[in-house]
Amino acid sequence: MHIDRIISASGDHLIALADGHRITVSGPAGADTFDEVFLHPGLDADWDHAEDSVELFLSGDPELAKGRLFLEVPVDDVRALIDQHGGIHTG
Repeated sequence: MHIDRIISASGDHLIALADGHRITVSGPAGADTFDEVFLHPGLDADWDHAEDSVELFLSGDPELAKGRLFLEVPVDDVRALIDQHGGIHTG
């Protein structure tokens, strides 16, 4: 799925990256920022956006707790992270 299509649709979207990492984004359609961006375990970003590690801990899923949940992330930051990892997996 292309990032522009994700931006134009509200809800949660799992993005598989070309290098095997995954990101889940959530937000309203057409927004300039995602409400939440979850970097699945193994993926990291050098962002200074607010994080919500408590929500991950409270989920009770130890695998989720290994990821990072960022709040109010600009779409351009997500787009740059996708580009750094080879784009969106198309297969």
